Amino acid sequence: MGVSPRASEGVVETLPRLPEAISWVRIDNVPVLSRAISGFNSGLTETRLENQSGATIQWRAVLPGAHEALVVDGREVQSRVRRSEGGLPVSFVELELQVGEKKTVTTIER
Repeated sequence: MGVSPRASEGVVETLPRLPEAISWVRIDNVPVLSRAISGFNSGLTETRLENQSGATIQWRAVLPGAHEALVVDGREVQSRVRRSEGGLPVSFVELELQVGEKKTVTTIER
C-alpha cells in the first residue's frame, strides 16, 4: 500500500501499487502527520482509509488509470487526472476524514 504523507500540503496520499500476485493489503495503526491511520487496498481498484486518532485528515485517494469519476462510499464523484511519478495516468479525489471516520474509494465498474 503506497502511503505518502505530504506535510507541506497537509495531505495523506494513497496509491495502490500491488503486484498481480497480491490481491489485497491492510495496514493498521500507522503514524502519519501526527495521526494514526488504517488502510486497505484491494487490487488496483479499491482503497480505504480510516482516521484512527489525531486531527482531521485531508486524504488524496489515488487510483491507477484515467477515470472521469470515482465512487466514494457508493456515490459517484468527479475525479481529477494527472500523471504519476512514473508517467502513467492516475485519477484522484480529495476527501476529509474526521477522527473515527473511514471512507472507501473505487473505480466505476462498467
